[in-house]
Amino acid sequence: MRRSVSIAVLGLAACAADSEAPAVPQVESGTLLLQCSLDGAQTVQSPAVGSGAGASAWTQPPDHFVQSLDGLGLLLDADGQWLRFPANDPDAALPNIDLAHGTLSFWLRPAFPVLDGQQRNLFAALDEQGRGLRIAKAGRDDDNALMVELIDTAGEQHVTTIAADSLPWLLLAWERVRVGWDTSGDTEQNVRVWVDDRELPYAEASAGPVVLPRLTVDTDLYWGAWAIEDSNAVRGTFDNLEIWAGIVPPSTDES
Repeated sequence: MRRSVSIAVLGLAACAADSEAPAVPQVESGTLLLQCSLDGAQTVQSPAVGSGAGASAWTQPPDHFVQSLDGLGLLLDADGQWLRFPANDPDAALPNIDLAHGTLSFWLRPAFPVLDGQQRNLFAALDEQGRGLRIAKAGRDDDNALMVELIDTAGEQHVTTIAADSLPWLLLAWERVRVGWDTSGDTEQNVRVWVDDRELPYAEASAGPVVLPRLTVDTDLYWGAWAIEDSNAVRGTFDNLEIWAGIVPPSTDES
């Protein structure tokens, strides 16, 4: 499989010197770090759990919250549209993400078919050199697979993929997406993926220790476009975002 998933990092700023330090577990596994209902701009700036300092959405029209699965959700329907939260707020007790190990969960109503041949960027937690975690539905060159990439401090990609024919996404149907990762090397594989609480079969899966950079206080987490000039942003509606420390399977999620 070709590694053609592109990356745009304009606006994903971090301090280069600090980001050289490797990510190590900061938070006990199972700790809920970020929870946002996306029921309007106020819930982005003041999430139920975690920090909303500097958090915002870039959409046209502005604050494009629409009727959703549970109340409102955020619609991203054009290139360069995104939702972002800080990775590490220095004034918060805990970070919004622990890059060494974690689980990302959200509801998605995709406004695209899986086999559309277009790259659809879903999430990125990256330093200014493009190292960290990124998730995308790949384009035609990578057979429309779901790709989860851990990019280590040397720039090497550790890739886990789900073949397109194993993705149960349906156009305009709500799906709960959950991606867990662990860089310690103590797990059978680095990444696990669930859709609607069912673990999907893997076309390929990375394993072993991965040294990721430490995300600094200037780094943001992006849903949708990976940068304002990103031409591969997902089209769809997001709802009920969560980030946990450690890999948290659906059966242990009490939210």
